[in-house]
Amino acid sequence: MKPIVNRQFVNRRSVNTLMGWLVFALAAWVYCSTVEPTASFWDCPEFILSGYKLEVGHPPGAPFYMLVANVVSQFASDPTQVALMVNLLNALLSAATIMLLFWTITHLLGRLSGVGQDTHIPWTNLLAGLVGAFIYCFSDTFWFSAVEGEVYAFSSFLTALVFWLMLKWEEHADEPHSDRYLVLIAYITGLSIGVHLLNLLCLPSIVLVWYYRRHPDATLRGSLVALLFSMVLLAAVLYGVIPGIVKLAGWCELLFVNVLHCPYNTGVIVFVILLFSAISSGIWYTQWKSHEDHQPFKPFTPFHSPLNPLRPLRPILNTVLLCLLMLVIGYSSYAVILIRSAANPPMDQNSPEDVFTLASYLARDQYGQRPLLYGQAYTSQPEWEPVPGTQMLQMKMKKGAPVYNRRPKDAKHPDQRDAYYVAETQDRMVYAQNMLFPRMWDSQKADAYERWMGGVSGRMVPYDYAGEQVMVKMPTQWENLRFFLSYQCNFMYWRYFMWNFCGRQNDLQGQGEVEHGNWITGIPLLDNLRLGDQSLLPDVLKQNKGRLLRIAVFARFHRTSVAGTAPRPTRHPAVLGGVLPVPDDGLGHRGLRQPEPVAGARARLLLCRFVLCLRHLVRHGCGGTQKGSGQMCGQC
Repeated sequence: MKPIVNRQFVNRRSVNTLMGWLVFALAAWVYCSTVEPTASFWDCPEFILSGYKLEVGHPPGAPFYMLVANVVSQFASDPTQVALMVNLLNALLSAATIMLLFWTITHLLGRLSGVGQDTHIPWTNLLAGLVGAFIYCFSDTFWFSAVEGEVYAFSSFLTALVFWLMLKWEEHADEPHSDRYLVLIAYITGLSIGVHLLNLLCLPSIVLVWYYRRHPDATLRGSLVALLFSMVLLAAVLYGVIPGIVKLAGWCELLFVNVLHCPYNTGVIVFVILLFSAISSGIWYTQWKSHEDHQPFKPFTPFHSPLNPLRPLRPILNTVLLCLLMLVIGYSSYAVILIRSAANPPMDQNSPEDVFTLASYLARDQYGQRPLLYGQAYTSQPEWEPVPGTQMLQMKMKKGAPVYNRRPKDAKHPDQRDAYYVAETQDRMVYAQNMLFPRMWDSQKADAYERWMGGVSGRMVPYDYAGEQVMVKMPTQWENLRFFLSYQCNFMYWRYFMWNFCGRQNDLQGQGEVEHGNWITGIPLLDNLRLGDQSLLPDVLKQNKGRLLRIAVFARFHRTSVAGTAPRPTRHPAVLGGVLPVPDDGLGHRGLRQPEPVAGARARLLLCRFVLCLRHLVRHGCGGTQKGSGQMCGQC
């Protein structure tokens, strides 16, 4: 009689799916157990309030998050529970992200190992999926965002969902109607714009998955072309679709209101009708040939002529137009911002009541402009020009786009027609000294730049100050790059990254000091070389609750695993840290501010047993029982 379960392979449709839901349940239990009971600092109260009362938050807004949070807030028994409901929403969405990550890892490993996705998958792939999913589950940054009312948890879920759907398309690409996954991806991408723009970063990976699936004999040149196309697609959505639709609607609004003397918002309504009509007509005209026989009216246009070389591209054009339609429909959630702002709620930031203020709201104009590739340094001085008709000088300004406002109603003329007028223009100052890739550019932070760099020697350049020649110190390109590498890359990115997967010194805000907020490994040889002798730190820093020693905990666990004796700790990180890095330093100091109830201690013990069972399954091939006897295994 054949065994029911093979030790090396299991049915993917059953066990892989079941393990994914178990991962979701475990992650959801962890996040819901450590969720913030009320509002956290910074933007969290604003997002919770904007969801609860549908009020307008800071630019560029999160309308879809507002709608979902509003639905969840209806389950609160009283207003004091609204924040908890929104926080629980983020906890469940974060748990779903971990589940999708598990399925993504097992799918990719199946492709790498050449195992059919519809038949079997090795145990090792499942265990690798567990390790990868739980490492991300218990990472410092993701756990922190999973238990508070912010948009990052929702955005991470939509990002994981989009990439997982792309892998589902890759799995069923040769089946009929497989492009429906692409259409669904476009719709979710449109919705994600109403949460956070992070989801757009999936576009390059989606294009590469499509290229490798459609071209099994892919080359390096083809991969680079696909990558370049993905960048163009990303720029088209980020700088074309998102601001372009609003800008076109603004032009149409000016035409109908200022020229044709129609009421406010007439041009916007006409533009929306024309936009959806144009896309729908394109979809109808590019229907696949198999549907033409079922249409009551068969249009004959040059596009449908057999001599048209574009005729074979109809399926691709049809899919592209469907994706564009779904993207626009998802993006239309921003209509909530216009509708709610017109109602003048208590919190109505920037008051985006019309299409022009909405364009400024989406462009984040209130945050100002900053040079990215070329512009001024923090010591740059303005360029001067003569005032026409006089001998005086004025600072040179580059004329910007006009800012339109609604013309106020005159009480003496209540029948006055609606119209827009130019309130101001977004002019920008022209600087006499500029450089490539300026990183130290804000003159208000000159002292901070100097302190971080330990002084900027710079280079002296001549400057015509209203007819007087003076010298201005400009940072050199090397100093500029050194600030970029040391502060923006190392301190502001690499430090955060290593907190999640290596360790954290403490949770004190630092400005580059060797004793505040740095990343550490817990290995004295490595840490002492970078930060000095860590044993000399005062006890108040050694016992800081934000202190994490992930690598040291992993090394301890690995040594005990090699020796074949797994410890039974009273605190979870000694075992859990080897597979599931959690915010704890082995001394009982938790990295997150969370309660320590009896139920939480019992839950951590169950989690430790779960990990031990997985470890034993890998080493001994049993699930905690002796083979063939059903009795408890002595090794367990």
